[in-house]
Amino acid sequence: MPSELPLLAVFAAYLVTVLLVSAVIDARHFIIPNTANAANLAGALAFAFVMPQSTLASALLGGLIGGGAFVALAAAFRRIRRYDGLGLGDAKFMLGAGAWVGWQGLAPLVFVASSSALVYVALRRKMGEGFDPQAKIPFAPFLCAATLTVWSLQIFGYAPWLG
Repeated sequence: MPSELPLLAVFAAYLVTVLLVSAVIDARHFIIPNTANAANLAGALAFAFVMPQSTLASALLGGLIGGGAFVALAAAFRRIRRYDGLGLGDAKFMLGAGAWVGWQGLAPLVFVASSSALVYVALRRKMGEGFDPQAKIPFAPFLCAATLTVWSLQIFGYAPWLG
C-alpha cells in the first residue's frame, strides 16, 4: 500500500472535491448537477480500474444496484404519496457512490446517510424549528458524507461488511 499512497491521495482529493460540490449545490438549490454526477461516476470507475482496493465488477454492480434502487424508491414514493420525495439527481448520484464503495458498501452507505438525515431532522425539531413533513430536505449532503465515510473505512481496512 505505501507505493499506492500518492495515487490514493489523488483519488481521495478528487472524491472530496466532487462530494463537496454536490453537497453544497444540493443544499443551496435542491439539485445535483449532471456534470457533478458524471464526474462522480467517472472518478469511481477510474479508481476501480486503476487501484487494487476495488474491482471494476464490484464498482459496476454497486453503481447499478445503488442507482437502480434509488430510481425504484423514487418511483414508489411518487406512486404512493403523489409527489416527489426523492429526486432523480440522488439516484444518479448513487450510480457514482455505489461505484466508489462497490455493492458491498451500499447498505452501510444508505444506513449512514439515512441515519444522519434523521438525526438532522430530529435536532432541528428539538431546537424549536418544528418539522413540516412536506418540507424539502436536500439529501445529497448526507449521501456525500456517507459515501466518504464508507469509502474511507473500506480503504483503511475498517469495513467489517467486507468480511
